[in-house]
Amino acid sequence: MNAAPLFSLVHLRQRQRRMRSRYTAYAVGQLDHLERTDAPEARDEFNRADAERTAAETRGWA
Repeated sequence: MNAAPLFSLVHLRQRQRRMRSRYTAYAVGQLDHLERTDAPEARDEFNRADAERTAAETRGWA
């Protein structure tokens, strides 16, 4: 049995959970979670002031 399809499915589910948690955190303004779960290569580019402003502007869209 090839384990690659199973690994891919597990990896996909993990990515989906992370994406949902980050979306929820953004929607409710939990920017610490966003910063903490950012991809390592993107962490240096995280701009908290921009994220706070955008989160405040988008609240209530849902």
